[in-house]
Parts: sequence; C-alpha cells; structure tokens
Amino acid sequence: MRSKLIAESELGRRYLLVLDRGDELMAKVKSFAESERLRAAEFTGIGAVSSAKLAAFDPDTREYVYVPDPNGRITLPGGADPANPPAERQLHVHCVLSDESGATTAGHVFELVIRPTCEVFLTESAEHVARGEDPDSGLPVISLD
Repeated sequence: MRSKLIAESELGRRYLLVLDRGDELMAKVKSFAESERLRAAEFTGIGAVSSAKLAAFDPDTREYVYVPDPNGRITLPGGADPANPPAERQLHVHCVLSDESGATTAGHVFELVIRPTCEVFLTESAEHVARGEDPDSGLPVISLD
C-alpha cells in the first residue's frame, strides 16, 4: 500500500491510500490509522477484489451471518483517553460488490483482498470519537458522551 497526505487543516488531515494486488483492505487501513494515530476518520474506496468476506448482523442471535460469495468508520475503543489514545483502532466497514453481470451483494466487511487496486480517500476528524457496547444488541456503537 502507498499513501499520500493530500490536505491538512485545523479540521484534520486527508489522505489518499492506494492498495495493491494481494493487500487486505481491513488490515492495511487499520495499520495506517494506528501508525498515523488517527482518533476518528471516515473513508471511501473504489476498486476490485479477488475475494471478500462479508456478513450481516442477526439481532436475534447477536451474531454475524456470513454472506456467501460476496463505507467505513475508524474510531478508538470505548473508554479511550483522546489525549493519550491506545495503539488499537476499530474499523466499521460496509461495502457493495458487483460481479461481471452487474448483480450486487452487500454487507459488513470482515476481509477484502484487493485485485488489482483500490483507491481510498480517508478524512480525519478533528474531534475524538469512541465506541461503546450497545446493551440491546451487544454491538460497538459510536458514543457521543
């Protein structure tokens, strides 16, 4: 993966990431967010994949159900101190994929292996954003407290 800082202001930084064949999107974006010490960001990407692992959340079982053959947020873990954030970042990503016929499938992303490329625009937020567990679903949701 290659990256470039393309804008910087009091509102945050904006990057362009270019992923290459064989890169795994979730791992690369998470690693980038941690190395740049991003406290909160959002990203969009366009590209192609050789394989994908997508799922949908089943609220009854409180588990993810994988989508056969198949826009994101970056936050700190709940309770993190924004003045001294931990190394780990959390990603929450959904995508829509299409095949050669134009048929689409969508879901929560667990893994996307890039082939041949993926272009990601990532925009940092000037504000701290963290997630906390929603007691009803058990999911990590953005906390505004």
